[in-house]
Amino acid sequence: MQKKRRRFRLVFTKTSPLVKCLILATVVLSTVALVTLHAAIEENRSEYEAMRQYAMALEGDNQDLDQRIEELGSIESALRIAMEELGLVLPDTIVITPGN
Repeated sequence: MQKKRRRFRLVFTKTSPLVKCLILATVVLSTVALVTLHAAIEENRSEYEAMRQYAMALEGDNQDLDQRIEELGSIESALRIAMEELGLVLPDTIVITPGN
């Protein structure tokens, strides 16, 4: 059993030039709005990606700092960091520096 296809006919009616101008203006403004929104979405997407990368870097820094905090649990570790990284010396240490 074959369905009968309906035929449609497109009929253009006369409209005023003002209506045509309004329709054209609406289409143009809609296109401009869509292009502007697309540009804003792409900009936000790139900002999001940059912030995501920054957050990942901060997470790595946090893990490193957590590890250093755990290492500071002992006095020996705190002394080593104070002497090697900060250049501090114990109070009873005599420091000799070569003269110029």
